[in-house]
Order: sequence, then C-alpha cells, then structure tokens
Amino acid sequence: MTFSLSPRQPLVAGRSPWIWKLPASADRSNTRAGAYELSERRRAESHITALCDQVSNRTVYSGPRGVDRRTLYVEPAWNFRGAAEHFLAAPPDGFDFRLPSPPDEQTLGFRMATVWPVSRHGARIAGRMLPYALAVSLLHRRRPPPPGTALTYCLGQINLRAEPWVVEVEYASLLAGSHPRLLSRYAPLLERRLASDWCRGVVSWSQRGADTIVNGLESARFAQKVCVIPYAAAPAPVGRPVSRADTALKLVFFGSLSGDDRAGLYGVHDLLESFARLRRILPETRLFARTRLPDSLKRQYAGMPGLRLVETPLPAAELRRELASADLCILPYHSTTPQAILEAMHFGLPVVARDSWATPEYVTNGVTGIFIPPNPRLAYFVDETPHPAFETRRFRRATAAGDEHAVRALVDAVLRLAASPALREWMGRNARDAVESGVFSLRRRVQALNQLVDRALQGAEA
Repeated sequence: MTFSLSPRQPLVAGRSPWIWKLPASADRSNTRAGAYELSERRRAESHITALCDQVSNRTVYSGPRGVDRRTLYVEPAWNFRGAAEHFLAAPPDGFDFRLPSPPDEQTLGFRMATVWPVSRHGARIAGRMLPYALAVSLLHRRRPPPPGTALTYCLGQINLRAEPWVVEVEYASLLAGSHPRLLSRYAPLLERRLASDWCRGVVSWSQRGADTIVNGLESARFAQKVCVIPYAAAPAPVGRPVSRADTALKLVFFGSLSGDDRAGLYGVHDLLESFARLRRILPETRLFARTRLPDSLKRQYAGMPGLRLVETPLPAAELRRELASADLCILPYHSTTPQAILEAMHFGLPVVARDSWATPEYVTNGVTGIFIPPNPRLAYFVDETPHPAFETRRFRRATAAGDEHAVRALVDAVLRLAASPALREWMGRNARDAVESGVFSLRRRVQALNQLVDRALQGAEA
C-alpha cells in the first residue's frame, strides 16, 4: 500500500494560537459566512470545517493491492488507553496492530498535560470551546499509516485522509470535542465524513453511545455502518485469591488520576462519605481507593482509619494484588468506565455501581452486582437529546456536592453483601463467567472485530 499526498496548504495562525485560518488564497465558497458579519469564533469554526473538507478531498489513496488484510493502524486521538491497550496487550490471532508512536510516549504526554492544575484548567477551558478532536484529525492528515496496512482504526477522531478507516468513539459529541455544544457546530462535517465511502464502520462500546450517533446525527446515509462491540477484560494472570488472616470486608475503587476536577463525575464524595458511615457499623471495613482527590475532600477524609488512598499510578502487578484480596468493587460513577468494571469482574468481584449511562449494559443488577439510583437532581442528558451532559459546567458543579440518596444506597448495598458471603460468591462467579466466556470475553470481542474488518475491507477489494 502506498500513499501520495499533494503539497500541503500552509496554515496561518490567527490572533489566538488555537484558531486556525485559511490563507487568503484558499477557496472560501463552502464557509458558512452569510451576509452578516460573523463573530471571531464563528469565523474560526467555518475555517476549520472548510479546511477539513479541503484536506480530505486532496489526499489520495492508491489502493489495497498486495497488503496484509489483518494489519491495522491504530490512531489514538490523544491518550493511549482503552481499546488500544487491548489491541497491543494481546493481539488476536491474525491481527497486527501498529501505533504512530510508542504507547509510553503517548501516556507520558497525557500525564504531563494533566499533572499541573494550570494545565488541567487550561485543557478544560479549551475542551469547552475548541474542537480538539477535529484539530487532532487535521494534525494527523499528513501522517499516513506505515506501508502494508490495510485499514486505519481511529480512536475518538475522524480520518481526513482518503483511505479506508473505522472509527471507535464512546458517544457522538466526542468526535468534535469534549463539550456537547461543539457537536451542533460541526455536525455537518462529521456527517459528511461518516457517510463517505472511505468510512467503513462506526463502533461504540455501548448501545447508549451508538444511539447518540444514530439518533443524535443525521445518520440516514451511515446508520448501517454503526455497530456495538463491548469491551473485554484485558488478559491478566488472576491466580487464586490472596488469603487474609482477618475477616474484615475490603472494598476497592478506581477513579481518575488525570485531575481532581473529575472527582464529582466519578462519585468520589459519595464513596468516601458512605465508607465513613460503614466504618461506624462495621469498624474493620477497609477501602483501597486509587484516585486523585481535590483538597476539600482530602481535608475531610484523608487519614480516615481503614482508608488507603493512592493518587499516583501503580504497577499492574500491585493493582492485581489489591483486586485479588478484595471482596467488593464500588464504582459510583455518573458516567461509565467499562475497563474498571470488567477488571473487577475478571477477579470475581461483585460491582456496586450507579444505574446511569451505559453501566447497566455491563453490570446486571442482582446478578453481577447491585445498583444505586442516579442522582434525581441531575440532568444526565443535554436538553432532550441522547447526548450526555458529563462535560458541561452545570453537570460538574452539581456532582461536586455529592448525593445523599446515593450515600444511603451505597451503605445499604455493601451491608447486604457483607451479611451474605454466599451472595457475594455467587455474584462474583457470575461476573467472572461473563468475562471469561460470556458477552465480555476476549474471544467474542475478537470475533466481532474480525467481522468488522471483513466488512470494512470488502469495498476496498472490490
């Protein structure tokens, strides 16, 4: 496989370093400038849309002849995690995945960008105002896959090169940027690219996410490309559970290490407050929490007896030891993080989780875990659309204070499981079976990916 690129049209920086403008010689006929004067932000949006269209029409793909139809190029939008980890940690038979840069470099860059409060605050403001996912697509347009690749597998971004590609994304608005308002601005561009012949598939790891693509966009021309492929637990040596001399209940929680501003989204306040109340009833209960805490929660809960708080990354072997010695996994997320859920299920732990977003697709209430109710005061969706409101300022502020109903439900769920070791064992066995041989098994995910790649390459071979 060979790629040929025309000379690149130079980009000219505007007054803001984050706003890209087309040079004066560029064709502006497709921009959305009307008879009235656009604001600076609207003008920048029009330039980005026109530039994306111009770049995607200029790139030339020479064809798939003589390539290995199982060599895929994985193009992460930002951080190496999630699906890319599955691809490279345990490549399925017949698959060869390649990345544009080593995983360690991508992960290091992500951590450096989120370790300082100033950088996190800047990234949060930029994410609300700027279409960073489309900006990454523009940056990647001149980085074609290595020779011999048959398909580009994009994670969280569209592909502007004229080549066969598939995109995997949690929900539709992330294809533009973190804030849902960006989707309405750039929806026409996204719809054109998803409907193009080069786009061979649109993957979400949940039905909730797929609904935002099918029902949240004008999808008549590409709805048939959308499919759901659930995540699977990354293969890891589990071994026998770690034996403990004590009979105290041990809970585990995995939150965000990328910034303490996400503590509310992950329900950290509800977790710590429920643990404090549990200690009054079951004084020997322990909690291992790997998450970054805001200063307000540190002052209130850090140093609490029975709490082990880890705010830095841990080696995988140590995390596995913590999971192997635990009794329950508590994940009161308002959103859904399937990797954390499946990792706990892989170790045979019942999961106590919030009944929100796509969590019911991964945890079965009363079978592999117990649900706590969503916060009745929260608007989980943007207006009356299927798009989640997780990244809106109003949602973040509302989740920062915690939820008394959730705290009580967490205490009740843990006490119920603490009182019945047989129930914990039964739920844990169901969870382990679902990961090893059920819907979340690696074998089923590999089968689904094989079918996806086969469909994606049929058109290229025609």
